Amino acid sequence: MLNRRIRKQTAALWTIGIFTVLALVLIWPIRYFNEDIAFDGGEVIAESELVDYDHDAGFYFTAQYDHLQTVTVHVTSVESGSYLLVQLFHKDKYDVFQCDAYEYAPLVDDSQRDTVFHNITKSGGISVADWETIPGWTGEGPTGTKSDEDISVTVPLDVNLTPGEQYVLIVRGENSSFRVGMTDLVSTLETGNSPSYLNGFWQDTSLENGQTVCTDFVYRVPLRKSGSIFLALIVLFAATAAVLLVLIICRLKYGRGGGTRLSRRAAHE
Repeated sequence: MLNRRIRKQTAALWTIGIFTVLALVLIWPIRYFNEDIAFDGGEVIAESELVDYDHDAGFYFTAQYDHLQTVTVHVTSVESGSYLLVQLFHKDKYDVFQCDAYEYAPLVDDSQRDTVFHNITKSGGISVADWETIPGWTGEGPTGTKSDEDISVTVPLDVNLTPGEQYVLIVRGENSSFRVGMTDLVSTLETGNSPSYLNGFWQDTSLENGQTVCTDFVYRVPLRKSGSIFLALIVLFAATAAVLLVLIICRLKYGRGGGTRLSRRAAHE
């Protein structure tokens, strides 16, 4: 009985040890787990000129991390149509990369989601796919009714960037016309928690009023040092608790049984 207890206890402890080591290796050095770092695009203080397919609004920015997960633009009013188009490309590679990453975001309700799903893959190996629904918009296509409130459109770009290099993000209409929210460049940068805006523009003309398109960024990065340490401590705590639980169960299950048999044998003698 003692040997059986030792075998089961050892097997359980080895299993706990193996899973603990695997979990720690995934945390570091593999860095399998990610976290999202959000940057606030600022407060909407004005709205842009009319944006359509021939008239775009956008800005230059410096990449802060190497993977841009989502951007969120704020539509302040819609004149016509149902879709907007977001384009992202490298500042110095316009001719090659201007359509590497873009996403339509339909202004239709969830009932239309299945009929408008689209998947686009462009050069450079970047694939972006997923329609986003804008809250507050009802109806089908261009016959929809405008919302009375500002509309936040989150576009899942999911693209790799090079930190420190400059990129351009453009918003334009797709058989539609609308206006987007603008923010003050200087005051937004002073918060220390904004995208690294450089300058805004409308239809290839730099804005002289110090404004840019209000856009929230979310970068996805491997879990940083503090998060990794915290997660590792949780794993070690869970492993320690599991070891103690195994020892207690084995002691209760096999220790009592052995003691009972010894007592009976002594009484019999």
